[in-house]
Amino acid sequence: TRLDQELYIRNWLAKELPLESQVETGGIKIIWYAAKYHERYGSIFAVEDICGLFGSEQLDVCFLEEPEHLNVYRAPGKRLWTDIFQHVVGVGHTNYVAYVQKESLVGSVFFHGIASWLVKAYCHKLIKLSPILQNYDIEKEIVCNVHGIQKKFLNSPAPPSDGIYFLGKLVWAKGFSVLSQLNNSYKKSRGRYFSMDIIGSGMNEEEIQEMFQTKKQPMSFLGRREHYDVACDKYKILLNPSVSEVLCTVTAEAVAMSKFCIIPVHPSNSFFEQFSNCLMYRNSKEFCHLLDYARSHSPQPLTEEFKELLTWGAATERCIDAAAITQRDAARLERIGQTKAQQNLANLHNSLSEGGKGRVFRTILGAGPIANQA
Repeated sequence: TRLDQELYIRNWLAKELPLESQVETGGIKIIWYAAKYHERYGSIFAVEDICGLFGSEQLDVCFLEEPEHLNVYRAPGKRLWTDIFQHVVGVGHTNYVAYVQKESLVGSVFFHGIASWLVKAYCHKLIKLSPILQNYDIEKEIVCNVHGIQKKFLNSPAPPSDGIYFLGKLVWAKGFSVLSQLNNSYKKSRGRYFSMDIIGSGMNEEEIQEMFQTKKQPMSFLGRREHYDVACDKYKILLNPSVSEVLCTVTAEAVAMSKFCIIPVHPSNSFFEQFSNCLMYRNSKEFCHLLDYARSHSPQPLTEEFKELLTWGAATERCIDAAAITQRDAARLERIGQTKAQQNLANLHNSLSEGGKGRVFRTILGAGPIANQA
C-alpha cells in the first residue's frame, strides 16, 4: 500500500541519512500520483494530472527528475509546471534515445524531437548528468554531475583480494557482448581467459549466461546483491564496459571504495577521468594492458579532496550552482522570445493531451496501456 511504502521511505531516511528531525516533524511531505506500468518500456508512467495535486498556491522551486519521462504521456490539466513553480529545473538521468534506437532508428529521431519539446515547454533550466545526453535546448541546458554517494562507500577498507566484478542490470544494453569480445581479445593475446563475478539480475539474464557458457568464458553469476555488502572487501577491480548509462552510480561507488575501475573512454565516463584509479581504454589492446596493470598493482587511496567530490554535500552545492539562472540570462531569454515560446509549447502539449485526440496522440507516441487517460 501507499502507507507501507511511505513508512519504508521514512524509516530509510531516518536510518541512512541525517534527516531524523525532518522525518519526525513532517518536514518531508510525500505525495503519491496514480501510474501504470508499461511492460515494453519497463517503466512507470503517470495516468493523472500531477500538477493538480499541488493546489492553487504558487510555489518556489521544482526539480523534475527526467522531465521527458514525467511529461511525455501526462494527463491534461488546468495548471502547468511553470504556472505553479517560479523556477522549474529538469535533471536528465537516462539516455532514452539510445534505448529507443536499439528498437528503431526512426523512433529514436522521433523521441529526440519530443524530448526536446517537453524540456523547452516545462523547464527553465536543464541539468544533464553527462554530455552523452542529447541536446534538448542549448539556451537552457548545462552538464553537471549532481549525484553523490552514501558515506559508507567512502570509509571502506582496502580489498585484500584481486577479484574482478561487474554489478548492474543483466540486460544486453549494459555491454555484455562487448565484455565477451574483450575476454576473447585477452585470451588471444595472453593465452587464457580472465575470470570474474557478475552481480545482478535482469530480463536477459538467462541469455547472457548462455552466451558466456557457450564460449566457455569463466563468469560466475551471483544474483542480485547490495553493492557495498558484496563488493566492499572482496574485489579490487570493477570492470564496466557499459556505455548506455548517463553517469554510472556503480562506478562512482567503486571509485569511492578505492577500487580500480576499468571503463571505456566515452562521454558518459567523462566525470571519472579525474580519478587516478579509473583506467580508461579506447580499444581491446589498451584494455588488456590495463587489466594486467590493475591485477599487478594496488589502487591509490582516495585523498580527502576527491572523497569530498563524491559526497552528496558537494553534489548539492554543484546542483544549486547549475540550477541557477542569473537576472541577465533571464532578461536575455525574454528578449529573444524564449519565455513566450515556452508557454506556447506547453499549451500546445496540454491541448493535444485532451479527450479523444489525447488518446490518439499518446498512442502515436507509443503509450500502449497508458494511452487511455482522463
